Amino acid sequence: MRIWFDLANSAHVFLFSGIIKALKERGHHTFVTVRDYAQTRPLAEKKKIPHIVVGKHGGRSYYKKAFNLINRSLQLYRIVRNLDIDVAVSHNSADQALVARLLKIPFVTIQDTERQIANHLVFRLATKILVPRVFPDEKLHQYGASPKKVVKLDGVKEQIYIVDFQPEPDFPEKLNLPTDKIICTLRPPDYLALHDRVDNPLFYAFTRYLLSQPNTFVIILPRTEQQKERFLQWENHYPNLRIQTKVVDGLMLMYYSDIVVTAGGTMAAEAALLGTPAYTLLKNLRAVDLYLAEQGYLTIISSPKDFTKVKLEKKQFNRDFKKYSLKEEVIKEILNTAKA
Repeated sequence: MRIWFDLANSAHVFLFSGIIKALKERGHHTFVTVRDYAQTRPLAEKKKIPHIVVGKHGGRSYYKKAFNLINRSLQLYRIVRNLDIDVAVSHNSADQALVARLLKIPFVTIQDTERQIANHLVFRLATKILVPRVFPDEKLHQYGASPKKVVKLDGVKEQIYIVDFQPEPDFPEKLNLPTDKIICTLRPPDYLALHDRVDNPLFYAFTRYLLSQPNTFVIILPRTEQQKERFLQWENHYPNLRIQTKVVDGLMLMYYSDIVVTAGGTMAAEAALLGTPAYTLLKNLRAVDLYLAEQGYLTIISSPKDFTKVKLEKKQFNRDFKKYSLKEEVIKEILNTAKA
């Protein structure tokens, strides 16, 4: 079979790299398009995934997002129309959804955010929709997802690829991580996303709190050039701060961190499954975040009063993350959806 993956942001590289490799090993052909946003392109290169770069992020404006949707979809259409694709797969790529419908290609989407506006379009166009079991049924109905399309997974999407993670013992040394400090890895809010369009002041207050604590070493992974420039101005004031400007394997960094703090969702779940204490400052919590918090995998920080919840101590490497795999189930759903 010929399977088309569209990777629109950095997390999608990790989500699909293991699936792409497994499909190739089974004799299938994969075709990968990548949107040039955040670290998506360099991470795809780092993972040695052959790909074509198509389009960029549309920015914050709804009008620009709409124009970008049409423009990138046209670019994808021109590239894909003669490739005889059997099935298209992505994490809720609206661009891919439109092109798949135009070309009558079966389309599989994975989604774990119930407040994503793009669900209105993608869920209606999808052939199959993979969501975590905690995804609210009323939201599926609201977005036009007929029950026959929906497959509920027993877990979270990060369990699809964490099984492929292999620790590299020399990683801390290569990244020059201080062994006598508490490594705190932080990811700022994604305020360009449709589902989180506001910056999060709490994240910056929490960052300063961590920087003020003894024996901490804070690493920030900026999403955009604007965030990078903003945080680079802090480096002169905080000797225990590093702005990670070069592409780094985020899973590896989280595994060797002592805590992970994010104003998004994916990294918190990844860290939790890797056995690293995870904290989220996400303003609009998803059902998945609440589920992880209830299971004790995630701590929610909703105000400065919660800062003291953070346990600043060295991590204990005692979690068997390999038992959490959903990869084979997803591969089965992809292949079963392909056109006959």
